[in-house]
Amino acid sequence: MSNLKKTIFGIVFFQLSIFGFSQQANFSADTVCFGEHTTFTGQSSLPETQISGWYWDFDNDSNFDDAFGKYITYVFDTAMTLQVGVKVIDTAGTEYMEYNEVIVYPVPVVNFLVDNLCEDKEAVFTDFSTISSGIILQYWWDSVFSDRGCSAFTTKTTEVFPQPVAGFTFTSACIGSNVQITNSTTIDSGNISIYSWNFGDGEEAITSQPVHAFSDTGYFTIQLIVISDHYCRDTVNSIIYVYPEPNSFITTDDDAFIYANESVTLTLNGDFTTCSWSTGSTSQSVQVSQAGNYSCEITDSHGCKDTASIHIYKLNIQNIKAISDVLTPNGDGINDYLEFQNIEAYDNVQIWIYNVWGVEVYNSANYQNKWDAIYEGEYLDPGAYYFIIKVQDTEIKGNINLLR
Repeated sequence: MSNLKKTIFGIVFFQLSIFGFSQQANFSADTVCFGEHTTFTGQSSLPETQISGWYWDFDNDSNFDDAFGKYITYVFDTAMTLQVGVKVIDTAGTEYMEYNEVIVYPVPVVNFLVDNLCEDKEAVFTDFSTISSGIILQYWWDSVFSDRGCSAFTTKTTEVFPQPVAGFTFTSACIGSNVQITNSTTIDSGNISIYSWNFGDGEEAITSQPVHAFSDTGYFTIQLIVISDHYCRDTVNSIIYVYPEPNSFITTDDDAFIYANESVTLTLNGDFTTCSWSTGSTSQSVQVSQAGNYSCEITDSHGCKDTASIHIYKLNIQNIKAISDVLTPNGDGINDYLEFQNIEAYDNVQIWIYNVWGVEVYNSANYQNKWDAIYEGEYLDPGAYYFIIKVQDTEIKGNINLLR
């Protein structure tokens, strides 16, 4: 940054007027502008050796006592039209007088404003000069000239203020997650009064340290505009890419059920670099033996996070239930066998089947869902039956109906 500077600006004019000339007494003037020194020069057809004196009347009171001499410098204190007289006396004492109309023209009232006095930026100068009559003909940026050649100038002292330098950085952006944006704007002196953010997705913010989450993936342009307390401003743009969330899911080596005295292996699948299981493990696969919810938080190569979860159900003996309490052993493949849910989870499942009179009609020491009522129960009459299943010293009872 350059040092602050103080600059002086100013404005200058002149006017030339020539008046008529008589034979014995007359005059000319170089300028007739209000407030300026005007030089009057006496003129006469008489030889200089025959002139004893020059006398002037500037206030038109018929008394030629306002100035003496052939060359006079005079300052008029108002802009107006007036009569100026000159008198010449020769060596013989003869007097010659002449009055001429003199117009004292106004000078411009010079004024200007300057905007955007910021370091390294173009300043805008706007003229606000005025004149009571006539027109302003020329502007020189240290003077102003009227159409009569009258000039004026003014100076103003202005301060050039430091320019802010807008800047920011950000971390990787993931859809739905807050992006960490760090404002790095600097200024040599003074303060930043306005921070204006545009995130390129229709959202804006006015704060020094914004927090923003993008709801879509893709490229977005983040813009920051900063304005100092002296209205100096700077703008910076930066393109950000918003990544999608990682795609992850959990699979098991069998299904989502844990059978008695067994465990199941949970494996995390998808695009990730690290994972953290709810069990505390950080490996890709974990083995669990309890029912419940299991989850794994993952992070991909872009720093985006996701959580995959699964619920594991644990089976017990009470989960063993008949698929249907009606058997129709006719060979159509529907309810031809007496089948139980979840029985395959247990070894040495014992079963007894009885009719309504308590007579045993079937038993097995390791039942495999294969009692065929067509063949094994072909002698059985249609009607109601009941069964007893014994697993690990626990009995389960139920009823079935046989239809033919």
